[in-house]
Amino acid sequence: MGKHSELMDEWFRRVWNENDTAFIHEACDIDMTTKGHRGRPLLGPDDFLDFHGIISALVDNIHIKVLRCIEEGDWASVLYEFSSTKKGCDTPVVFTGSSMLRIQNGKIAEVYEHVDFIEFFKRTGALPDNTLEHCLGGKSIS
Repeated sequence: MGKHSELMDEWFRRVWNENDTAFIHEACDIDMTTKGHRGRPLLGPDDFLDFHGIISALVDNIHIKVLRCIEEGDWASVLYEFSSTKKGCDTPVVFTGSSMLRIQNGKIAEVYEHVDFIEFFKRTGALPDNTLEHCLGGKSIS
């Protein structure tokens, strides 16, 4: 396992599985940018901390398992499985995601995130089960 893979394992374990949000500031460059979570990039560790709080408010028992991590130079590509339960009940919330990260001086400097938010919001009850089918069929979900 390379040093980027070790950082990613530690990131998911501490930040998400153990809810150690202090590690966000430890592991991230002060100028880190993250794209793919919101309609705008997350700028710096504090924006990511806010994002973490939003997700944590919607689900309990978060566990992220790294399925694959590939390293090349300053970059790492991570495929992971996010599993949790809907807040206040035992309904499972499970989906996959992937991240492309640039590591600079041992810290996360740049992230491109691809998350199945449709599945996430279906599982939390914010979207109907047939959301994807409606959208693919050109229909509105409203």
